[in-house]
Order: sequence, then structure tokens, then C-alpha cells
Amino acid sequence: MICITCPGFSVHGGIRIILEWANRLPDAVILNTSKSTALPDWFDNRVPITKNVAILKQCDVLIIASPHGINLEHHRWAPKKVFIFLQMMEHIFKDSEPWLRQCMKFYKSPNPMILGSHWNYQWCKDFGRTAATYYVGNGVNLNDFPIVEKKHNDKTILIEGWESYNPAKDVDNLGPVVGGRLKSDGYRILAYSQFALKTYPEIPDEYYQKPDLQTLNSLYERATILVKATKYDARALAPMEGMTKGTVTARAIVHGDDDLINDVTALRCAYDEESLYQTSRRLLDDHELRGQLSENCLEYVQKFNWDYYMKQVMEIIEGHPNAQMTRI
Repeated sequence: MICITCPGFSVHGGIRIILEWANRLPDAVILNTSKSTALPDWFDNRVPITKNVAILKQCDVLIIASPHGINLEHHRWAPKKVFIFLQMMEHIFKDSEPWLRQCMKFYKSPNPMILGSHWNYQWCKDFGRTAATYYVGNGVNLNDFPIVEKKHNDKTILIEGWESYNPAKDVDNLGPVVGGRLKSDGYRILAYSQFALKTYPEIPDEYYQKPDLQTLNSLYERATILVKATKYDARALAPMEGMTKGTVTARAIVHGDDDLINDVTALRCAYDEESLYQTSRRLLDDHELRGQLSENCLEYVQKFNWDYYMKQVMEIIEGHPNAQMTRI
């Protein structure tokens, strides 16, 4: 049995990736959380959830999926096989010395690590990590986000992450500000995030807090392009969900989102207002470019799917990753 730690089930984001792993690994899996075991309403979870760490006595493998669970690394009941699953440099999220120490213990664990972002690896290395580290990406749940190929309209902008909630996100409100400029250009602005609308409430024509799957799919399908700005992310989640509809992203970022390959599956730019505005306009105005990137997006999410990545994860767990895998 494989035990995967999970800090909680409140946010559709990195938590979804943990749940995708848990529900797709071919071995028996149990989720261990230190918070509520209530099932998320945005995911059809099929594996048991427990707060009881004694479950470790029944497990052959432990996957620690966030710094919250790093105390289990050397627990007396921990199995011999322990892996670190790093999704993001989480010390960025809050200014706390105890949290920083916990994160550093997570980053520098002597156990093998699986991660999905080159800059995350580089930061771990800079912090002193020397143990085995493997690069594995994320897929998209094509049951929750089915492929839809259709012509997009030319006048609708979707902005994801409108309300910023930690220092890694869009703390300078580039998305809303650029949204305002695009609205002045005549575009309809759709937006969503995890929180109630407070920032520039006059700009969005439609705003959704914690949209359900049906709403998310509708938003991605309606959008001409997706606009997203954050300082740091590991891998794209919303932009890859949008790819299932052929919706291309204009992305302002400092580090992250390896799946968003400039001029292939997205247009990327520096994290500043003018760059994001001009990148968005280029994507909107160049219909031929947008059409080609849209085709690339549809191909990408179908090729680099969960089956593709979970095979790699199992090879790492079983101790014989193939020659095509990246050990960094």
C-alpha cells in the first residue's frame, strides 16, 4: 500500500494534483491528512482518507506531498521507501521562521524527490539538496476537462487568479489592470479566483468565486484567450485546463509553468503590466498565430496525459526509471 500525505482538500489547485496521483496509481493508496477528512466537492475521490498516522504500519511506500507532512519522514512507523513530492517552493507563501525551517527540511530531504519544475529543482539545489531528484510533469483530467475543438470568438478575455492570496501570486494585480485596459479596447472580461471580488470590482463583466467544473469548462470554452499573471508557479494548472478547449494563455511570470512553452503552447512575458498587455494584444490580433498555438495546445494535453506521467512515477517508486526519464 502507498500512503500519500495531503495538507487538506479546500483548494482546487495543487491539491488536485495530489488527488490525481492518489486515484491513478495502480497500487492500493490511502491519503493521510492532518486536517479535515471531508471529501472535496470538486473531485471524484475514490481512495480512503485518514488522519491516523498508524496507517503507516500497513504501507510499503510513503509519499510526502508537502512540507506539512515532513515530520513523518523519520517516523518510527514510516516504511523503508519514502519519497518527496515537491509541487512548489512553499516557503514563499508565508513569512515564518518555523515554516521556513520545515520547508528547508522538505527541500533537503535525503529521500528521492519527484518534482515538476526546473526552477524548483534549481532552488532546491541552491539550498543544498544533493539527494536523487526526478522531473515528472502533470497531466490534465480529461474526464473533468474534456477536449472540445471549436472556433473561439474574438472578443472575450478570461483572467484566472483575479484575487491574489500569497506573495507568489499576482501581488501587483497585473491581471486586473491589464483586464481593465483590454476592456477599454472593447473586450468582455470574465474572471475567477478562490476569493470574493474586491480588486477593481468594476472591471469584470462576469466574476466567479470557486467555480465548479461545469462553470470552469464553460469559461475556458467561451474565452478567446486566457490571461494569467503570477510571480511564481511550478507548473500550469488553469492554463492546461484551458488547453483542452484550445484556449491559449498570455502568461506573465517570473519563474514557472514549464508546460507553457513560448510560441508553442502559450505566449510568455516578464511580470510587468506593459509586457502582459502587449503579449495579450499580440495573441488577440494575430489570428494565425493564435490558431496554430491552439492546435498545439490540444495536441499537447492529449500527448502528455496522466497515463504518460503516472507510468514514470511508478517506475521511480519501483526503482527502475527508464532511460527517457530525467534525473536531475
